[in-house]
This record gives sequence, C-alpha cells and structure tokens, in this order.
Amino acid sequence: MIEKSTYQLVSEPSILGFDGSNTKAEEMETEVLHEDVYQLKEQIRLNSEKLDRSLAELRQTISMLSSNKGNRHNSQYNFSSLQKASYDSPTKCLKIELSKFYGENAIDWLYQCEHNFEINRTPEQSRVEVAVMHMEGKALQWYKILLRGRLTREPPRWKEFVDALRFQFVNDPIRELTKLKQIGSIRVYSNQFDGIENCWNISKYDAINLFLMGLREEIQSVVQKFKLNTLRDAYCLAKLQE
Repeated sequence: MIEKSTYQLVSEPSILGFDGSNTKAEEMETEVLHEDVYQLKEQIRLNSEKLDRSLAELRQTISMLSSNKGNRHNSQYNFSSLQKASYDSPTKCLKIELSKFYGENAIDWLYQCEHNFEINRTPEQSRVEVAVMHMEGKALQWYKILLRGRLTREPPRWKEFVDALRFQFVNDPIRELTKLKQIGSIRVYSNQFDGIENCWNISKYDAINLFLMGLREEIQSVVQKFKLNTLRDAYCLAKLQE
C-alpha cells in the first residue's frame, strides 16, 4: 500500500508539469503569431500608403503633361500667328516706291520692278500699269507707241512688256558682255557680268566663255585650263587666282 501511494505522489506532479509546459508553449506561439499578424498588417498599411502616394504622383504627372501639351499647342499657335504676322506685316505696311524710268539703266530698273512687286505682292495683271506709272520721257512715249501697235486695247502681259522693253532699251547682251572687261576685283567684275547676263536667256556655255574672255589675262590663262560646268565654277576658280 505504501509503495502504491508513493508511486501516485511521484507521478502526479510529473503529469502536471508536462501540461504546464504545453500551455506556455502554446501561449508563446500565440504571441508570436499575433506579432506576425501585426507586422503583416503594418506592412500592408505601409504598402498601401506608398501605393496611394505613387498614384497621386502619377495623376499629378498626367495632369502636368496634359497642361503642358495644351500650353505647347497654344505656344505653337501663338508663335505661328506671330510669325505669320511678322511675315505679313512688312508686305502690308511697307510700300517700296519705284524710281522713275526715262529709258536709261533699263536692266537695273526692271530688277527694281521685280523686287518691288515681290515685296508689295503686286498681282500679275497690275504690274504693267504700276510700271507705266513710273515711266517718263522717251520711255513713256515708247509705251504709247507699243499700245498703238497692238491689235487690242488691253495692255500687254508683264512678260511681253519686259521682253519689248529689253529689246528697245537694252543693247545686244552678247556685244555688251564682249565689251565688259575685268578692271577691279573678281567680285566687281562678276556682279557687272551677272547684271547683264541675268536679263537674257544666254546659254550656259556662252555665258562661261564670255565670262572667261573678260578676265585679266593672267587669271584667264589659269582658269580656262579647267573643265567648267557652270558659271559659278568659273567664278570660284577665278576668285582663287586673286
């Protein structure tokens, strides 16, 4: 009987101790689990806030891009309008008057006419009338004779007028270019040559040969050794020899 009681007294605390250990372990595990859940919730909250900030920044960026696009469109429109206005205003406000033409320096006067018509945007059908308003003396008398010789009372077209005026007041271009000689620099000679050559339909090769003929001999002897395809080639080579 004594041994049996001893066995029971010894065994019962062991069982109680074992049950207590399990309870503590479960409590610790629960605490760890709660901590994990808390950290997970906190991480979710932080991620959610970060996502909200990113979305807000994205919306702001999109709004700025849309605004800039509108501003850029308006700026381009305003710039185009300003550019157009600046381009149009000289032609609307600036009126270049032609000098009077008495029959001399016809090439220069015709060039001035063309420049005037481009700046003032003179219509094709009005160009002859504008030009005649600035003719005096023998030039005006010539135009009256030109009109009387026409089959109709209509004034000639601009091209017809220019061709007739050149024929009347400009000497034979070949003869003029043949007489032209280089006295000063190549630039001065070239400008004089172009002033005559541009007013007539002279072939490319005739223009090159006439240009070479007028050069000073020491320059001409060098330039004519090269194969020249354009009048510009002749000018550049002659310029190099100065």
